[in-house]
Amino acid sequence: MARVYLLKLNSALTTCTDSKIELINGATAANVFFQVNGAVNLGINSVFSGTIVANGAISLLTGARLQGRALSIAGAINLNGNQVNSSPD
Repeated sequence: MARVYLLKLNSALTTCTDSKIELINGATAANVFFQVNGAVNLGINSVFSGTIVANGAISLLTGARLQGRALSIAGAINLNGNQVNSSPD
């Protein structure tokens, strides 16, 4: 049985330019969730793995790649030349 990982942030989430979220020890984009109580900004050319559930807008800046899903309950989702792969690992 796969483990589920839930990371709760009571703030916004911003990644730096060219940063990477890498999953290890059996974690996959399908079983890692980021619950964010604010806006999310994925930096230019950053790579992010997991499902984002945000209470605010989600912006993928130029070239950012998402392996997972981006879900917002209270804001827009903005894409700008991005690659999003939501298929299970």
